Amino acid sequence: MQAMSAHGVNGSVPSSSKDPEHPAPAPGAGTAPTWPEHVSAVARAFYEWVSQPRVRVTLIGVMLLLIGGLVMASSVWTLPLVVVGTLMVVVAWVGRRLDGRFAVEWGESGTQLEFRARIRAPEPGRPLLARAPSARDHPSPAANPDRDAVIDGHARTVEIEVAELRR
Repeated sequence: MQAMSAHGVNGSVPSSSKDPEHPAPAPGAGTAPTWPEHVSAVARAFYEWVSQPRVRVTLIGVMLLLIGGLVMASSVWTLPLVVVGTLMVVVAWVGRRLDGRFAVEWGESGTQLEFRARIRAPEPGRPLLARAPSARDHPSPAANPDRDAVIDGHARTVEIEVAELRR
């Protein structure tokens, strides 16, 4: 058995000791964070998440959809709010792959709308479906020694002149 001395069990100083060499620990030191610190950390993480452009555009689009569909139902603003909200959600979903232009030009000769959109292929670093490689995916070089690593193929490009369509 261990003997208890003036310094407590195992020679440590009890917290009620008035010994100037070993002051008592400050309140809250070494304890778990309090609920305001938890709330602050959660708020900071939420702010960082909402500050991402994709999340912000998605949230605004969903709010417009809810306002147009629930709050302003049967109004003049219902259709524009639903259309714009849907477009914002789609743009946030497609996001980084979308490239294009939207322009409205008007003058004495009339109004001209120009809309062009292009969606790029997904980044090669992120596979669409993850699967385990099989023996069929990577045949051994000894199986086909005379086969080259060249793949033959063809492609076609279709070009349409818009000026010809207007006639």
